[in-house]
Parts: sequence; C-alpha cells; structure tokens
Amino acid sequence: MRAQALLAAMAAALTIATGPAPAQPPAPAAQDAHLLVATRGAVLLHRAGWTMNAPTGPGAALRRGDLVSVPVGGLATVACADLTLRELPPGRFSGLPCAVPDKTALLFEGSLIAATRGDDSDELPFVVAPRRTRLLSPRPVLRWSVPNGAGSVTVTVKGPGVSWSANAPAGSTSLTYPADAPALQPGGSYRVSIAAAGRSSDEAADAGMGFTLLTELAAAEVRAGLDRINALKLAPDAARLLAAHFLATKGLAAEAIEQLAAAALEQSVGLPRLAEAQWLQAAKAAASANDIEVQAQAQAALGGLYLDVFGLRSDAAKSFDEAAALYAKLGDNASAAQARDKATHAKAP
Repeated sequence: MRAQALLAAMAAALTIATGPAPAQPPAPAAQDAHLLVATRGAVLLHRAGWTMNAPTGPGAALRRGDLVSVPVGGLATVACADLTLRELPPGRFSGLPCAVPDKTALLFEGSLIAATRGDDSDELPFVVAPRRTRLLSPRPVLRWSVPNGAGSVTVTVKGPGVSWSANAPAGSTSLTYPADAPALQPGGSYRVSIAAAGRSSDEAADAGMGFTLLTELAAAEVRAGLDRINALKLAPDAARLLAAHFLATKGLAAEAIEQLAAAALEQSVGLPRLAEAQWLQAAKAAASANDIEVQAQAQAALGGLYLDVFGLRSDAAKSFDEAAALYAKLGDNASAAQARDKATHAKAP
C-alpha cells in the first residue's frame, strides 16, 4: 500500500513538473537519493529536524542525515544512488551505508516537485506527453486531450528532418510514433502539435510541447542503467519506482511517467487535473498505510495546485492546514510552519 502511495505521489510530481511554466523559483539543488526497496518488520524512519520516528517501507527516498531503525529479525534494503544494493543492520538506528557515488544515478525526488501556474484551456487541444522532456525511445507514445465532442484529431511532429502528421479517430487519446514515419534524429529537438475542431494546441500561451531525443551516447548510458536495475530482481513496485527515479534524474520525465501512470494519463483531461487526481490517490493510499510523511506531502502539493493553478483559495487553505497538522504530528516543525503560513495566505482576502 505504501508503494502505491509513492507511485501516485511521484507520478503527480513528475506530471506537474512537465506542465506550464513555473510560478515560483525552482526548487533547491537536488541531493543524491537512496531508495528503500525492501523491508520486513516494523521499520522506522527519522529525518533530520523531526522529533518523532515514523513507519516507513519500500519506496521511501533517503538522503544523508536520515536514520533508519530495523527491528531484530527484520530487513531493510537500500538501492544507493549508484544503483548498488546495501542492507541496513538490524536492532538499531543507522545511517545510510551508501558510498558517495562517482556518478549519481538517482536524485532526491523533492527536486522534481515545482508548483506551476496553469494556462491550459478546456477549449483547446492539449499535449499531455511528451512535453518539456528528453526521450530515450525514437518511437515515443504521443498523448493528448481535446475538448468534448471535438471529433477527429490531427497529430503533428516537426523538427530536424521531420514534418509528419497523422489523423487519429475521435475519442482516441494516444498513438505511438510509427516505424514508417521519418526517423527522429539522436540529439534532435522536436515539437508535438494537436489540432481538433478548428483549434490547435499551438494557440496556448505556454505551449511547452518540445522534446529532445537523447544522443546515442546518452541513450546507451540510460539503457545500461535500466539493465542494472532489472538485474537487481526487485519486487515490481520497487523496480518501477527505482526506474522512474532513474529516468527522471536523466531528464526523461515522460518515460518516467509511463513507468508510473500510463493508464491514468490515457484518461486525463490536462496535466494539472491529472496531478490533482494522483495526489488525491497518493493521500488516500498513504492514509491506509499510515504513512504520515506522504500524506503531508500530498496535502501540501494539493494546496499548491488549488492556490496557484486553480485559484481555489478555500480548498488550498484546507489542504495546507491538513499538511501542517500532519507535519506537526511528525515533529517536522519547520515544514508545519511553512504549511501554516501558506494556509494563512490562502485565507487572506
């Protein structure tokens, strides 16, 4: 259940990170991430700044300064930032056993979360993916949403040596760039456009439809990393989370989302609404798993969406208040104070 919450939370974070332009400065510089991929028994996490210990499990991103308690007879396995596995000793709290990597494969997921200001209109076709991302696959899945009743859709990809269009039937929301289309060139930057009912996604003030195919060297490096992850023989949810973290670290946001939430993407009506649904799913799953930290993160993220994207100040205040209470329960007084300040701002006339 905890892994389900984290899958939804990371999908939401990645989804909104590929949306319209940021409404605030970028998040602080990312840290190396080390992912908890297997546990047995009542494993506890204590982060720097907390005054209590919280239950944790597979999917938790760990960083320097965190302490993890493994019960006697229990188990906790960490995938380090260099994609090696390390066991934490049972019977006590201990720090991370991971060496400082020569080449980082994972970054702390908090760097992926950035509030965005929505500029998408229900009247316009909308590119869901790929957008603002690098890509590994030369045959990406192209995803979109269109207004209800828009009819057939024209999908266009343009870039170096490519000017390709195809018609998709009414009701469709995706297609895979076909093998017989002009080849996308390694290192080339391309743009997706969606046209339907006489309107185009290019009309959006911040279209953000671009993607860049990895160079052959970069693609080989990514494939080698994915092969290393597959060789770890992790449980399916842990493997998906680890692969998604790795892909996101490499700037492959669209393919990281595909690891996490392809079905949800197909039903989406736009990135902010998709992110809202995924954060709500994360909050519900985290509550069932008694994961206070993910609950707090989900409520804080929902507050940012409601305030900065949808302009729903009362909903934002409610979510920020819930986040503050959850952070206070953890003893994370700094995060609780930040959430309370945001709730006060949302309540202001």
